[in-house]
Amino acid sequence: MTSTLFLGFVTMMATVVIALIARYLNRRAAFRVLARLSVWFIYALLGYFGVIKNTATRPPGIAFLVVPALFFLFFLIVRSSASPQAAVAFPIWIILCTQCFRIGVELFLHQLWMDGLVPQMQIFEAANVDIYRQRP
Repeated sequence: MTSTLFLGFVTMMATVVIALIARYLNRRAAFRVLARLSVWFIYALLGYFGVIKNTATRPPGIAFLVVPALFFLFFLIVRSSASPQAAVAFPIWIILCTQCFRIGVELFLHQLWMDGLVPQMQIFEAANVDIYRQRP
């Protein structure tokens, strides 16, 4: 049940991001983001099917995660496609409101902890230094 809800949540957030990019930038940029999100989803499926944790294959499964990340960082540093016009195209209230997706992620992590699938260290009641609160 939690995985189905999380997939719905990810789909909804991806739809919102693509719609906002199409609205405030252009459809070509939205298509590029959609293509990149699709590649990310393929990598998520590699992890789901256990390809990444398999060390018996050649190359080891982790190479399918590390090598593309290094290429991405190299192309991001060498050739940045972000322009100042793209940065100021979005109103500030949209940028701030889209950060509300983090509440959903924290709630899903908490539910996964309750199900025993993630350690307590990953939830907001544990050793999160970004959410500091005084304990009585």
